Amino acid sequence: MQLALCCARFCWADLVDMEPEAPEEMDLLRPLGGGEHTSPKELLDAMPRLRPATILRGVSLAGLADLGGLLARAPDRTAAAICARLPPGWQRRAWEIRSGSPTPSRAALLQLKTVLTTGDPTEALFTLGASNFAALLSLSPLRRWQTAQLLPVPAAHHLLTAQPHGDRPKPSELAAALVETARDAEPERAEETHP
Repeated sequence: MQLALCCARFCWADLVDMEPEAPEEMDLLRPLGGGEHTSPKELLDAMPRLRPATILRGVSLAGLADLGGLLARAPDRTAAAICARLPPGWQRRAWEIRSGSPTPSRAALLQLKTVLTTGDPTEALFTLGASNFAALLSLSPLRRWQTAQLLPVPAAHHLLTAQPHGDRPKPSELAAALVETARDAEPERAEETHP
């Protein structure tokens, strides 16, 4: 992990310096909590201090609703095959969203045509989620670059070049995705520190 972090810092050395990692992600995210009054500025300030895995999974989680809506337009067999390739915890949720038949945004529908050419639904999920975060990240170029520094180059490229959806996402929904991801990661971190 340390080697990966050193390599990431070297790759992004020409950008801005990252802020020190927060000692506890949940302490950093709990005030955001996904409530209706989540401040975009507070969310932007928190993102560069999160673990890369939290950002990656949070961005992917933010794309679940769009992916579920898009799967609602697919035949059952195709949708089931795509859902089966998602991370285990998200398979059921994507199927439930699909069954609720939400209407995906026009931008998401157009984007999915190019994204699914890879055949990897997790790539589609991350790309759709990156579109949700794009509008938020465009508010602060500094925080956008600091957040990108944390990620592997391909994921950072997605996040930096994603086009925002027509509907501006609510910061509360994006914060809720990060909070859920950080909460899920807490048991994993406890195992890492206490073998």
